[in-house]
Amino acid sequence: MNAIHTLERPVSLPGFGDARRRIVLAGICLALAACGGSADAPPPPETVPTVVTQPADQSVVEGSAATFSVTADGAAPLAYQWSSSTDGIAFTAIAGATSPSSSTAATTLAQSGTRYRVAVSNSLGSVTSSAAVLTVTPALVAPTITMQLADQSVIAPATATFNVTTTGTSPSYEWQVSTDGGETFAPIVGAANGPSLTVAPPVPT
Repeated sequence: MNAIHTLERPVSLPGFGDARRRIVLAGICLALAACGGSADAPPPPETVPTVVTQPADQSVVEGSAATFSVTADGAAPLAYQWSSSTDGIAFTAIAGATSPSSSTAATTLAQSGTRYRVAVSNSLGSVTSSAAVLTVTPALVAPTITMQLADQSVIAPATATFNVTTTGTSPSYEWQVSTDGGETFAPIVGAANGPSLTVAPPVPT
């Protein structure tokens, strides 16, 4: 009797290949999502403006300019409007001051104490910064004598008054006296720190 040989092919489970392909595709999609590769990700939401860095107080010498700056965040475009106040209550818009920084013209002593702030706005709303204070100090000028002392002649016990006229920033005065014909001078104890000196000459004996 001849033996009969048969060749059997392995039987695949129904749908196994499709399932494997679906698993592989799902893995690719997960990898793309993890890497941010999805082209359908929604844009970040637009926001109202916020002040990141507030304007800082400024101190300048009379005649110099002061610059105030702010850093803001929010949906573009951002609009800026600076304003000032002399009492910290009522603020008036500064014409042309519409950028993140605002500079004054040459300052005067009368501007010392003025407050500056900025309103930042976009299509969604607006926010106002805190107010920064401007301090203006006098420019330092060296003293100059514009009118010298005049000789005085009095009859004792009358008093004599000497006057000097000066210019400069907050001058200080030290009156001195000489008893040796002007060779040496020494400070007058108790003399006022001012442009006038009144003395009583000694009574002759």
